[in-house]
Amino acid sequence: MQTLEREQTSTTTPFPHLKRWTATEFEAMRQQNLLQGKHELIEGMVYKKMGSGTKHSRLICALFYALLKMYTGQRIWVQLPIRILGEGAKYNAPEPDVMVTKEDFGTYTETPTSQDVLLAAEISDSSLPFDLSTKANLYSSAGIAEYWVVDVEGERLLIHREPSPEGYRSIRVLYGEDVATPLSSSNSLIISELFAKLVTDP
Repeated sequence: MQTLEREQTSTTTPFPHLKRWTATEFEAMRQQNLLQGKHELIEGMVYKKMGSGTKHSRLICALFYALLKMYTGQRIWVQLPIRILGEGAKYNAPEPDVMVTKEDFGTYTETPTSQDVLLAAEISDSSLPFDLSTKANLYSSAGIAEYWVVDVEGERLLIHREPSPEGYRSIRVLYGEDVATPLSSSNSLIISELFAKLVTDP
């Protein structure tokens, strides 16, 4: 009986290489309308932002209006980019779902930098593992003092503080009647109120 020999493959055969995009190249693609829809650049990779479902969209609105009550002026931004400073500058152009800046939006003639951000927040459903790892590490290494992750399905808020190059040193998980008070505000948010008006996606 004839047997088939296992095909031998060379261990030196190179695998295809991924292109690592820079923030400058990414911005050029945006300006030339080469990207359809909303995208962000994270560690040299271009990610298409997921379409917002009903829950996701409502939580963005709920967080936006909650933060408006906590901060004076016009400092709340929705789904707009941050210009990262420091070691991550070359390969990153994140776009948090919501952020709070030190000054009113009219003060900035260019994209706010990571040093301008008091608080960045992501509304996370299918992106939860990514937002808790890669995104958290990026925001921490950029020195953003406070990072909130709103877990859509878990109906909880994960507050990241004490940034370092290795990641946030403090992570608190809040549910239900727990109260969240940002570092940069004396006003508070009850977690259950953030999720109070959720509806089921059709």
